[in-house]
Amino acid sequence: MPEMTEGRAKAGSGTQSGAPSRASAQPATAPKIDRRILFTKGLIKEAFLELKKSSSLADIKVTDLCERAGIGRGTFYRHYRNMTEVLDEVLDDAFSQSSSLARHLVSREIRTAGACSGCDMPFCQFVRENKHYAGIFLDENLTRVVLDKMVEGQKGVYLRAMRGICDLSEGELADLLYFQSSGCLSAVRRCINASPEEWARTQAAIDNFILGGLAASTRRL
Repeated sequence: MPEMTEGRAKAGSGTQSGAPSRASAQPATAPKIDRRILFTKGLIKEAFLELKKSSSLADIKVTDLCERAGIGRGTFYRHYRNMTEVLDEVLDDAFSQSSSLARHLVSREIRTAGACSGCDMPFCQFVRENKHYAGIFLDENLTRVVLDKMVEGQKGVYLRAMRGICDLSEGELADLLYFQSSGCLSAVRRCINASPEEWARTQAAIDNFILGGLAASTRRL
């Protein structure tokens, strides 16, 4: 009798011996992000970029941002604790749309085409074509924040890519990445309003200079 009871229990559970349950058979899916949250955060970031064009980070007030975004203070604080968090997410958005320095320099397709075919555009090109970010990337007071974020986001990719072609140590490659990032940001600031032809010549000169230096420490490039 106990065996029959156990059998009925198994049958009642909707599973058979050796067969996975319906719940375990379903693949795990990533949680969906509420579109309303994305929309609201988009309003906040757009308002932040507009205010940043004429104000320093310290001078942007939550009240002013909320007024421009058309939201209440409570809505702002449901998504961000302060303006630094907004800046951090805006930088994430920008860097996610531009290619890493390693990809730009190492890819012959990108270098010879002078543009990005089927890939993210180089950071310098991205800033020139998306000038609503100028209030951030042209602000000298945010240089350290921007560079740290830039390096943090691409360090892993950069080290993996460059280890395959360079005989430099990890520490040397990390220093080179910071040097390239700093130079890239400086060049963008100086040439933000240059004509496409002028910028193309400047970019080619910079790339050739860096590639020439890498050639001395490269196994193949």
